[in-house]
Amino acid sequence: MPFTAFIRSLWDARAAKYAYNLPVYPVTHVYIHHGASMAPVDLRDADGDGIPDNEESIWRSYQRYHMDTRGWSDIAYNFGVGKSGAVLEGRGWRRQGGATGSPDDRYSLSICAIGNFERENVTPEMMDSIVAWIIYGIEQGHIVQNPVIRGHRDKPYGTSCPGRHLYHQLPQVRSQVADGRVSRGDDDMLSEPLSNWDDVIRATPDGGTNEAIRLWQFQLWAWDFLPFEEIDGVKGPVTRAANKRFEEEVVKNDNPNGVPGSPAWAMLLAGPPDPAPVEVPVEVEVEVEVEVIPDRIRNLVEANGQLANTLQDAVDEVDG
Repeated sequence: MPFTAFIRSLWDARAAKYAYNLPVYPVTHVYIHHGASMAPVDLRDADGDGIPDNEESIWRSYQRYHMDTRGWSDIAYNFGVGKSGAVLEGRGWRRQGGATGSPDDRYSLSICAIGNFERENVTPEMMDSIVAWIIYGIEQGHIVQNPVIRGHRDKPYGTSCPGRHLYHQLPQVRSQVADGRVSRGDDDMLSEPLSNWDDVIRATPDGGTNEAIRLWQFQLWAWDFLPFEEIDGVKGPVTRAANKRFEEEVVKNDNPNGVPGSPAWAMLLAGPPDPAPVEVPVEVEVEVEVEVIPDRIRNLVEANGQLANTLQDAVDEVDG
């Protein structure tokens, strides 16, 4: 379901070797990828972390391949989305990815669908989460309004990524992002009036869980009143305390009771003020699609051995 997001520590991510901030932020482009490994739908969660075990395992395998086989600094993608709808953090919102292997990585985010969508079909839950996560990124200022949304195959590298079944869904993704909607049923909390959200949250006892509470937590996190790891969809004292502080400090409510009222919801959904401009490093990480390099080098060797050696040294330096 949308907004079911999991930070790196929950899927046991390895630490990145190094990282660079995106030189262009908010980003102007979103690239959709797939991992190209088969991922049958299996919602079993033996370790109880909320992520289906097979999606977590495959996502870790992507990181191992990128770091150990390709020699890259980390998993190349900013986020991954499973068939269950779970969103797994990769490099996150602010770090430059390396998934397109082109200068576009400097001003784009990459979202990887976990699976092989040349051969498998996309689930409605995955589609909803891809759309909802892009909309959320726009609302929170990570992505510009009306971003360019492309598939990896739109870059000139001859790749089939993100697979024909997902690529053919991209017009729908663009349309839904432009409309600010996800294609859920009548019970989708995103389409409910705020009074219904209030009623659901107020009626939920401590320890209860639902999507209204998760959305509430996400907005408190966006305002920096709740740690990201507390976004679990469970109502509890930490979330209620964060809401009380928000009402006291932002809404200026003298009598907060730990659940949002209409003024608080209006301010939560409006989002925090734009931050002051931040200087970002001009140095950026460039990760090259290494499978296309050997043919180019062989051609150059035939034409000019000295030039080829120089280029090979440069490639080794980048890959190293």
